[in-house]
This record gives sequence, structure tokens and C-alpha cells, in this order.
Amino acid sequence: MFYAVALVMIMVGVAGCGGEQRSGAYSWGKSTAYDNFLWSKYVPDTLCHAIGFEFNNDARQHMDKPLRLALFERDENGGVGHKVESTEAELFVDGIRAENNEISVMPTTTEVMLGIVFSPKAAAGVRYWYLRPVDDGGLDLINDRVVADYDDDAIMEISAKLSHKMNPLAQELLVALIVLVVLLVVWLLMLKPLLYPSFRVKRLSLIGPEPYSAMLQIKGCRRLVLTAKPCRQGWLNRLLTGEVKYCVNQMWTADVVFEPKDKRSIRIKPDRQTYMTDGMIMSIHEEYVLENLNTKTKTIMSIS
Repeated sequence: MFYAVALVMIMVGVAGCGGEQRSGAYSWGKSTAYDNFLWSKYVPDTLCHAIGFEFNNDARQHMDKPLRLALFERDENGGVGHKVESTEAELFVDGIRAENNEISVMPTTTEVMLGIVFSPKAAAGVRYWYLRPVDDGGLDLINDRVVADYDDDAIMEISAKLSHKMNPLAQELLVALIVLVVLLVVWLLMLKPLLYPSFRVKRLSLIGPEPYSAMLQIKGCRRLVLTAKPCRQGWLNRLLTGEVKYCVNQMWTADVVFEPKDKRSIRIKPDRQTYMTDGMIMSIHEEYVLENLNTKTKTIMSIS
């Protein structure tokens, strides 16, 4: 008479992920999943640890088929539930995907590296699974217990945790976007008014030479340019520095630039080789003369 006996155990001290026993369950480790985003693709973690096997001589001589083990869910009452399918988690034995999600062990086997890979569609949370035989391979005892005891019990209990997080690339881009928005708000509300002030007077009146006259709305602009050349300000420059208003007319033989000073005055910067004015600072409700030195024409200016 013979007894085919097998000992199944967690290999302590063998390199792997997890293997720590907590509350009766061996912790196989933690896995983190995230969605694919652009070129950043999700690569699942493999939670791995070594399981050792020791078969007696009778088992090695008389087993004619492998011992097959699988993981089973722990039900609400702590009993053995349904088998863990590949849609929940896949098993790998020594780096190779296990057929039917089952571990096949021959009596000559002394150790396998069991890897667990969560499905990307699996829900986050802690899983408690039972490792138990689905085919005893002809064994009489496993871990000093008769094989029939494992119909409603397990060789060991393991736990594994799955969590979900944002794709790292998406997270980095989101952080960069938030920083950019904060910097933009700080620039627009604090720095831009200091570095690029705008006109606080409402209008600039230009009269002459006849028949020319214009009433230009300048409040909120950071600069006014009288020019003969059509110009266009880019939208980004306008957003970041403020609007530059252009008054185009062929009578302006050189550019004349107006800039803010305070709420009751503005600065005038004419091309001095072409224009002369009786004041470089224009105050509200005062008239000033801009004379073209080449054509001898004059323009009366005032702000309000």
C-alpha cells in the first residue's frame, strides 16, 4: 500500500513580488492600472511569488497526471466561490500564460513562479482568492490533509490589490495645463497691467490738415500708431500684451506713436526727423499741434 503525498508552500526568501502573510492570507502585492493615452500605453504589472512543491517517493512513482491548481474567489461567507477566469486575472507560470488559468504541477517539480496579471477591465479593490486543486493528479494527501477535504477548502489563501489611476502622461499634461493657466491668469491680472499699461483716457481727436479729421477710441489699448503702412497685430501678442491700434493714412509720412502715461494724460513719440510737436505729454482737454517738417502741414490734437 502506498500514499502519494505532496507539500505545497510559499517559498520564503525567494525573490518575488508580495508573499507577505496578513490575516491568514498571503499578500501577492499591488497592481495599478490606467487607460491608454496618446503614446503612453498601459503595461500591466505582474504580481509574482514562488510556490514550492515537495512530493514523496510514492507520488513521484505512481502519479500518472499532473496536479492541477487554480484560484477561486472567496464568497461573502468566506467559503470557496467560483473559479477566477482570465477576464478577471490571468495566471502565469514561470513567465508563461497558464492554460485554462490553471497551474499544472508534475511530481518532479520543486518550485514554480506564479504570476498574477489583472485584466485592465477588472474593478479596483482588494481580492481574496483561494488556491485549491481542480485535479488531484492521484494524490492522497496534500499538506497532511486528505484530498477530499479540499472540495470545500483551500491549500492557501492569497490577496492582491488593484487600483486605478490617471495615465501618467495625461496627468503630467494636466498638471502642465493647470500651471500654464495659473501663470496666464497671474500675467493677465497682475504683470500685464504693470508692464503693458493701457490708455485710461477715452478718445484722441485729430483735426487737419483739411479735410482730414478723426475721433479715435483708444481706451483699453496699450498703444496707438499713426502710420501709412497697413499693420496687423497677432492674436497671441494682443492677448499677452494688449491691443495696439493702427490709424492708417497716406498723410502720415512717418510713424507717430502714442502711449499711456496716467489717467489724465498720454505720451506722444513722433519721428523727430519728420514731425515736431509743442508737447511730448498730452493732458486731457488741452490742444496740441503736430507739424510735418517736410510738408509744413499741421494737425490739431486733443484727448478727452
